[in-house]
Amino acid sequence: MNPAQLKKMMMEAQKMQLEIEKKQKKFEKQEFTKNIAGGIVLKMNGRKQILELKIEKNLLDPDDQEFLEDLLIKGFNELSKEIDDKENEILGSLTKGMPF
Repeated sequence: MNPAQLKKMMMEAQKMQLEIEKKQKKFEKQEFTKNIAGGIVLKMNGRKQILELKIEKNLLDPDDQEFLEDLLIKGFNELSKEIDDKENEILGSLTKGMPF
């Protein structure tokens, strides 16, 4: 590989890195929402920070706290996986075919 080819390859790699960083920052600001059991709304951003949690009063049963806890755990885990999948889809399309 001659110096001109190497320089071109390095410039392309830097350009791709900037594009990935740009998409990553945009993704981190994106909001994801999950509705659970018709009474819970979870909202997180791409950094998996909780932005909102709403629980309908009919789900607030002091005699069955474990049911609500289970719903919340399931919901946060599902939403977290959805965020991971979306991130892989977006960023994976940028690096598809790259030799690394």
